[in-house]
Amino acid sequence: MSLRSWFEITKKIFLGVLLYSIANVLYLIVDPISSLTSFVDSVGTFAVGSSPVSGIAVFFDILTYLLLIGIAGGYVLFLLGLTNFSKILEMSDRNAVESVRNGAIVMIVGAVVDVLIWGFIGLIIYIVGFILMIMGYSKLKNSPTFPQKARNGASKLFTAMLLSLIGAILGLIPLIGGFINAILAIVAFFFILSGWATIRDAEK
Repeated sequence: MSLRSWFEITKKIFLGVLLYSIANVLYLIVDPISSLTSFVDSVGTFAVGSSPVSGIAVFFDILTYLLLIGIAGGYVLFLLGLTNFSKILEMSDRNAVESVRNGAIVMIVGAVVDVLIWGFIGLIIYIVGFILMIMGYSKLKNSPTFPQKARNGASKLFTAMLLSLIGAILGLIPLIGGFINAILAIVAFFFILSGWATIRDAEK
């Protein structure tokens, strides 16, 4: 295995993770605000025929969709990177990385269903994706062939996925669930970046 190949491929994965993680954290913060401003706008329009927050509501709606595009773009880079990464690994590690990749694909499907069809069904699909990624990272953190430093990075990613899964479930709580989810997503964000940075530098 080429050390340069390891670093170059995992560097691209890291950049994809950076993009979708930042966009996702901001989305989880902005989305509840967008929902709140839209609700206030609707109430104001119904009560008096106009609303002083209509412009703000539109701004947050647009920002929400831009962040969704950022999440999608980051996942594309992430998936391409994982596909290339799996090709330079031992078979057991390759299967684990493919589990992470498949989990990410399922999560993307869940996000699309959440936006276009029904949030609850999307959440269930999203959780299935988390479970697949958790299984993949669990195998990598215990891999006998993965470098020790890379196993440490996978352990951080395993923790991040657990936090994200808990956040997604708690996000079902009315009113406060979205904010709890956002807080856990921020914590997971730092674990994810640190985890992939550790894996990226494992073969230096």
